[in-house]
Amino acid sequence: MTTTSATDLLPLLEGEHRELSEAAQWFVRVHDEQATTEDLAAWQQWQCGNEARRLAFAKVEQLWNALGRVPAATWSDPKGAGADVATKPGSARRRSLWRRGVACCAILAMIAASMLWPFGMRMTALPDTAAVQTGAGAHQLYRLTDGSRLEVGASTHLIVQFTPAQRTLRIDSGEFYVEVAHNPNRPFVVRAGAGTIRAVGTAFNVLQLQDRVAVTVIEGRVQVETAFGSGPPSEAQSRPPPAPLLVHAGQRVAYERTVEALESLDTAVVTSWRSGRQQYLHEPLKRVIPDVARYSRQKILLADPAVGELIFTGAVLDSEIGDWITSLGRVFPLQITRLDDHTVVLSSLTPTKP
Repeated sequence: MTTTSATDLLPLLEGEHRELSEAAQWFVRVHDEQATTEDLAAWQQWQCGNEARRLAFAKVEQLWNALGRVPAATWSDPKGAGADVATKPGSARRRSLWRRGVACCAILAMIAASMLWPFGMRMTALPDTAAVQTGAGAHQLYRLTDGSRLEVGASTHLIVQFTPAQRTLRIDSGEFYVEVAHNPNRPFVVRAGAGTIRAVGTAFNVLQLQDRVAVTVIEGRVQVETAFGSGPPSEAQSRPPPAPLLVHAGQRVAYERTVEALESLDTAVVTSWRSGRQQYLHEPLKRVIPDVARYSRQKILLADPAVGELIFTGAVLDSEIGDWITSLGRVFPLQITRLDDHTVVLSSLTPTKP
């Protein structure tokens, strides 16, 4: 029987993702039940002093945890009967190698799928000046003229404007993830809401809902400038503009009429929209609902402020938003009213009088 090995899959990945493919093999190797101290030492040496490899290994680990484990493999008996490898004398090492190969191929397939999701989505080249607009539930993947990769989420409107001196994106609404090509002599600038985000070579996510902008850094760091500081809006706007805020990998900052406190978080949660779902950790429904609504063809309305203050933690699949809305009525004291096929209203349940 011919078996596709992990090595056979390497050419399928783009050169810039070679670290990911190597990290996938190391991940399987060090998590194998037959791993030795020499294996662990070699793994440490592979990533020692190499930030790109360390980040790639962390990405593979996050992806593996998010998408699940590979089931144990079985050997096919030559006579036609299936037999577990463990039942064969001296088969422990063969079982270990087999599972390594299957798991590594699975991880590489996951990586490839995560880069190409949704299936059939093609990378489109954008010119130096372009307007990008996506509809409800739509995703687009673009290659910019400088080599940067741009993934645009649902219900997003942004403008690309590149000049020889500066690369600029302006987002009016929605969400995008960008991997910026390194070029210190040509700044990469994002104008979002009342702030400006500057990066040289990094990867980050920007979400703008109404006037609130959230910037999450996946790799490297970015500089965020606003016309106001932290604290109550009345005080923040009366102060001189603050110094630019440096946001590092694994951190998020949000701003609207004031700058919210910098926070550390799991970036895989923030970028889960790239894989067809939205994840939230302790977010009020007044932020969750508008975000989910970008992926729905129905309007989802909050009837009163009390509903918006309810705290939600969980995941929402793009393909199951209707079922998710229904489930909210079982989790929270809500009344869900469907006015028609296009409008859903969430309101607080009024306590019944005795």
